[in-house]
Amino acid sequence: MANFKDPKASNVVVVNFDRASTPRPNLANQQISEKKRRIFEDWLKKGIVAVVLDARSRGVKVPPAYVDQPELILNFSYDFHVPDFNFNEVGVWATLSFDEGEFFCMVPWESVIGFYSAAFGERAQGFDFDDEQDEFKQRNDLDKKNNVIEFDFGGKITF
Repeated sequence: MANFKDPKASNVVVVNFDRASTPRPNLANQQISEKKRRIFEDWLKKGIVAVVLDARSRGVKVPPAYVDQPELILNFSYDFHVPDFNFNEVGVWATLSFDEGEFFCMVPWESVIGFYSAAFGERAQGFDFDDEQDEFKQRNDLDKKNNVIEFDFGGKITF
């Protein structure tokens, strides 16, 4: 039988609770991503939605010629009849056509910086998320500086 106080034992996992090692989910980013998804879904019902994204962001898949673009615009629409077009709480994806040919694109909501749609009249309307992201980033940086993790179990824990 292994000695549980021996950290070198092969069947023992030592967990240091002195400091947090797992990043907590960023609730602010999740809320912004959900807002983007809802706007995209609503606008999509009216026609083409131009998604403005930072192609340099983590998780973005676009043709190699565009990966360094800080502002890339991709068009999505049900009218394009793209078989693999879909979206969820993580992002939007589809095989899109480019000058170089077709390419499977993945756009996480966190990389989206705006939308445009001509369906709302002569002028395209858009929604810019930069201010909100900056505000949430500043709050998150303050949380990191305080090095505090808060847990709210809603009163009591039951098993």
